Amino acid sequence: MTDMFKQTLRLHWKALRLALLPLTMAAFALPLASVQGTIAVPAREGAMAQAAGILNALQSWLLFYPALAAILGVSVALGVWAWDGQAKHVYALALPVTRQKYVLSKLGSGALLVGIPVVALWVGSMLASASVEIPSGLNTYPAAIAFRFLLASLIAYSTVFAVAAWSGRSALIGISLLAGGLLVSDLMVSAAAATFAPELAGVSPTAWVLESMYHLPGPIGAFSGNWALIDV
Repeated sequence: MTDMFKQTLRLHWKALRLALLPLTMAAFALPLASVQGTIAVPAREGAMAQAAGILNALQSWLLFYPALAAILGVSVALGVWAWDGQAKHVYALALPVTRQKYVLSKLGSGALLVGIPVVALWVGSMLASASVEIPSGLNTYPAAIAFRFLLASLIAYSTVFAVAAWSGRSALIGISLLAGGLLVSDLMVSAAAATFAPELAGVSPTAWVLESMYHLPGPIGAFSGNWALIDV
């Protein structure tokens, strides 16, 4: 671990520790809270009824996992660039290191801090799994949930990190060009469908891009799929 990385990590820890505390506590408590709401079905109802009761009770908690992962990634990414943004990225020019090394140090130290709530979620998932009597036919997946949470958090972190690395004006221009390009492509496809290519009716490049990104192996596919701690 280089001195540059150590200093960057120490700086980001001081800046983000107050924000990481509630996120770490929420990550630890989320799996524990989710199993506290499981419905205790009498054994006489059979294993199938018990399993259905547990799975139904967990459904209302599934959206909290990707939401917390997104909040974690975005918060850390914005936090590591907060000072640079306020100083209009002039501070990095005064350092005796290249821009590439500076950015990589920030990227790595922020990613390391993301791991703190991930470990808390894994520990909480292990405790939650041990605190519930699982009927036959169901299994617990604390490691899988923690890995999915890590992956989703890092995707959110790296995406916002890349945008925040630009100046505010450059980020706005880049996002506007992307949005404008998708809009123009939709209009061109609609015009083609209305004139010489009716088979293109209903085709949307924007919808295709968003769907490709959201479903695995898309870049934000980790946010979709099954987030259940207990499943078949």
